Order: sequence, then C-alpha cells, then structure tokens
Amino acid sequence: MSEVVIIGSGAGGLTCGLLLASSGYSVTVIEKNRKPGGMMRSYRRGGFDCPVGIHYLGALDEGQPLRRFFDAFDITRRIPLERMGVSDPIDRYRIGEHTFDLPSGIDRFERALADAFPSEESARAGIMADLRCAWAHMENLGFLFDTDRDLPPLKSHSVAEEFASLRCSSNLAHTLATSTAWFGVPWKSCPVSFLYMTLASYLSSSWRLTAGGAHLADVLSERLQELGGKLVCGDPVVSIGVDGGAVTGVRCESGRELRAPVVVSTVHPQRMLDWLPGGAVKPSYSNRIRRLENTGSAVCLQALVPAGTHAGLPYNIMHWPAPFDERGIRFLQLHPEPARDSSLLTVLKYAWWSDWERFGARGPQYTEAKDRMAEELVAEAEAVLGALPGLRILDLYTPVSISDWVGSPQGSAYGVMRSVGQRFQAALLNRTPVKGLFCAGQSVLAPGILGTALGAAQTAMFVAGSEPVARILGIP
Repeated sequence: MSEVVIIGSGAGGLTCGLLLASSGYSVTVIEKNRKPGGMMRSYRRGGFDCPVGIHYLGALDEGQPLRRFFDAFDITRRIPLERMGVSDPIDRYRIGEHTFDLPSGIDRFERALADAFPSEESARAGIMADLRCAWAHMENLGFLFDTDRDLPPLKSHSVAEEFASLRCSSNLAHTLATSTAWFGVPWKSCPVSFLYMTLASYLSSSWRLTAGGAHLADVLSERLQELGGKLVCGDPVVSIGVDGGAVTGVRCESGRELRAPVVVSTVHPQRMLDWLPGGAVKPSYSNRIRRLENTGSAVCLQALVPAGTHAGLPYNIMHWPAPFDERGIRFLQLHPEPARDSSLLTVLKYAWWSDWERFGARGPQYTEAKDRMAEELVAEAEAVLGALPGLRILDLYTPVSISDWVGSPQGSAYGVMRSVGQRFQAALLNRTPVKGLFCAGQSVLAPGILGTALGAAQTAMFVAGSEPVARILGIP
C-alpha cells in the first residue's frame, strides 16, 4: 500500500485524503493546529458556533456536484443541513438604492432578472445562455475528466468585458457582479466563466450547516480515519524532503519524520516553497509562484442579538454601498438560534494586510484596533437591519487571525487570485517540478468548499489516476 502524506486538514486536505484512502492509499494528514478543519472549521465563543470559511453551501441537492462528494464519502447523513430559498430568497442584494432578491433555481433567477430589468431582454438572454452553459459543464463533474481542463466551451474574458459586450445597465452589471464577493476576485478582472459557475452552484441549491463548520470538519476527519487514514494534529511541518528530484517525505516541528513517495501540500503554494531545500526547484518556477497575486483578506464580526430584538433572517444580505467598489461589500448573516432565544450576527467585509500587519505581535494596540473595527461593523449592521439593542460582541477576527490560523500569505482569505490576468500563471498549480510532490487547497483551482473539493479531485487523479476517482464519485 503506497504511502501519502498530506499537509493541512482543511477542505482540500481532507477531500484529497478521503479520495486517496478510498483508492487504496495509506494516507496520513498532518495539521499544525490542535484540531482539524482549517478555515472550514468554526469556533466557539459564548457557547455559539462562529463561522469562518463556511457561511452557506451550494450544489448539495441529490446528484449535484458537492452532494456527489458527500455521498461518495458516505457522510451526507451525518451532516445536518437547512435548505435556503424555499419561501425566501437565498441572498438579498442591497446595491446603493437598488435591491435584488436572489432566488433558488436557475429558472426562477431568470424570471427575477426579467422582473427587475424588463428592458434588458438581449442582455438577459446572453447572461442566461452562459449561465446554463456553465452549469451544464459542471453539473455532473464530467469536466474534471476531460483531457483539456480549461473548459473551452466557456468564456475566459473578464466579467467587465462580458457586461460591456451585452450592454448591461449599471444596476444589472452590479447585481451580477455581487456574486464575486464569494471568491474575492475584483469583478472587473474576474473570468466570466468563474462567475457563472459559482453563481450556478448556489442557484442550483443553497444550504446552511445547522451544526456548524466544526462538525463538518470532524465528520470528514472521522470518515478518513474509518477508511484507515491517520490524522496528526498540533505538529506543524517544517520541511519537505527532496532527493534526486523526488520527494521523500516531511519533517515536523516535534522532530517527527514521515517518509513517503507522495506528498500533497494543501497550504498556500508560496508557503510550501519555504519548506523545500535549496535547489529543489528551478528559480523560474519559484519566481512564478512567488509573484502570484493573492486575494485580499477579511475582518469578521460575530455578535449575539437577543431574539426579542431581532428574530433572525432566513437569507443573507450582501450590502454594496455606492460607489461600486467590491472592497466595500458587506456580507451579513443573522442566523436564528431558537434554542438559545437569540440570533448570531455575522458581518464580514474585505480587509487588507497593510492595515493590520503592524499588529502581527498582537498586544494592546491590536485589541484596541479590533474594538474600533467591531464598533464600526455593528454600526454598519444597524444601518441595514435597524437598531439592535442588547447586542453583545462575541469576537472579531482579522487578517492576522487568518494568517496565524492557516498560514495564508498576508492573511489572504481566498488564496491565489483567479483573475484573467493570472490565468496562465495560476494554471495547473496541482503539480510541481518535484516528482511526487503535489498541491491541493483553495489556491489550485477555486476557493470555497466546492471549488476546493474539485481541485482536490484533480490532485487525487494526478496521484491515483482518473479511473479510481471517477468510480468513487460515480462518474461514468
């Protein structure tokens, strides 16, 4: 049985580990933190489960892409889910003075666009044709097994170019561009196929985790161990061994050494380079990886709102004040917690390392900056939701938190920027010049649980071949 070591136990590491363990490999996952899950894992404050990287999930209905992974791992029944968009929207977009309710279902979305933008029939027709094309190519996961993984039938130019060619009004363009907040790419440089594939996945079906991200991380970890995989937590990797151009294993902070002919790193590729010995890769490869632009980071407020103040919302709010700069988008979620007679308020917005790097050592100034930011986000939430008397702040995480937790350069929330300008530089990040060394994680294909799972499946195919991975996922 061939040995595989996987560095990192986030969605990419656990998905790749499950696929390889199911393919007959002996898998060991190494996690630097005390508990598995990476940014997928929620955390507890005041007895409440605070989300980090998972606020809701798409494409989880029967036969849909993410559901195929969950069913293949035999974990669907272990994950309590709440479907969104049944009688309310999935998201409510507030764009300046314009409001748009994102419904569940591609056909319902088409009708909603027609109601909101009745005079833009030609633009709507072009949008819907491309949206349906994107969904058709990803719905059954068959595109993962195409020899050309660049999805040639889909367009590769930017969202801005697409909307200009369709002569979209400003409100229509910004309504659609709001979806780029899910993956951190500025809409003017975002590949339009990326936007449509992501939007289609949430329109197909959207779900909330009722037991939180920590539960999902634990279920995935438990399933890996049931399949014979090993999980080592609290022992960071400090180096990757290379001999004669081939990987030999890893060494951990404790001095633990794990030898293996295959190593999969799910941390950011720029961090992985730091663990390689000198001369392991050519300067041209190292320079290409080092020069990749990453997405921005985030700050996120978690607060408790008494049920008597606000009963909570069954949908999320994307608030985009004018001027239309995507860095100004705020994501608000007010999740009802009936058993606790309260609601959990989450307010998330983009943030930049340059505003927080001076607090890398933490300390009183960092705490003061967090308190100021929390007050700012509370005020912004009240501007959208109304007064929230009795609100109690539970926590606020920052780019420093993200950098510390998952080792993402400059606290990048979504890893490598999947922009039009970096299309070729960021291609095929799954493979490295070192024999037996591969990458997975949100940087290799796309962020989010589904995007990360798809990238992990590609990596698993590089290791085990297409046939076993296709069989596990039920792809003819």
